[in-house]
Amino acid sequence: MKQNRFYLLDILRGVAALAVVFFHWKHFSKTQEDISSFPLYSIFGLFYNYGFLAVYLFFTLSGFIFFFLYYDRIKEKSLSLRNFIALRLTRLYPLYFVTLIMVLILQYIIYNSYNIFFIYPKNDLYHFILNIFFASSWD
Repeated sequence: MKQNRFYLLDILRGVAALAVVFFHWKHFSKTQEDISSFPLYSIFGLFYNYGFLAVYLFFTLSGFIFFFLYYDRIKEKSLSLRNFIALRLTRLYPLYFVTLIMVLILQYIIYNSYNIFFIYPKNDLYHFILNIFFASSWD
């Protein structure tokens, strides 16, 4: 019988997601220069400093898990590439798109209130289109 869950990998993905949250803490702090004053820094210092690396870990683990889940169907050719892509996009894209629209709205509000963009300075149509296609680093 094939195992349906990798509980340890799920825990590791959860830790990776938490590391990303800690890394982003600096965006909401007035003391961005001195992150050693952040809450529980002595315990989570690595997350505060290197949490961005956890994004790669999270997506690598997710890729492994998805491969494992779909491998038999792909091998037996009962799942086409088109259906695989559709399954992945319908799971990922709705939340991604809602988040993208929320950031667009919040950036507009913050810019109109403070005359500065929050965190991300590239807020033009070109970069929005790149983000629509998961290509935000292609500039």
